[in-house]
Amino acid sequence: MSFFQTLRRRLMEMKFIATRLGGYLSLINLGMVMFLTISDLNEKGYINIDVGKYLIPIYISLIILVFIFGYVETYILKGFREETEATFRHMGIHPELRDMKRKVDEMYNKSIMDKKEEIKNE
Repeated sequence: MSFFQTLRRRLMEMKFIATRLGGYLSLINLGMVMFLTISDLNEKGYINIDVGKYLIPIYISLIILVFIFGYVETYILKGFREETEATFRHMGIHPELRDMKRKVDEMYNKSIMDKKEEIKNE
């Protein structure tokens, strides 16, 4: 593999990781908002729950679970992702896109033929 192909592959992997990290950060933000909302409702007396006793362990376990799923998806199901990519590479263009490209090519060729006939008729 050439340097640029290797660089492109690394950049794509970094983009993939950054996208996943953004999802994790949004989950963390959601947990903080949930914590603040429940704390506020607890202070106002609408609900009676010990926030530190129940919410934080559940939240931490959910974060750990999300990271485990991310690890499984990245490293254990890597073969599944590579197989899917190989299938798409083998197929080439998606069938719907291939049909659209064929139709556009036909319209383009027809317009060229029409112009050639107009030139001959003049």
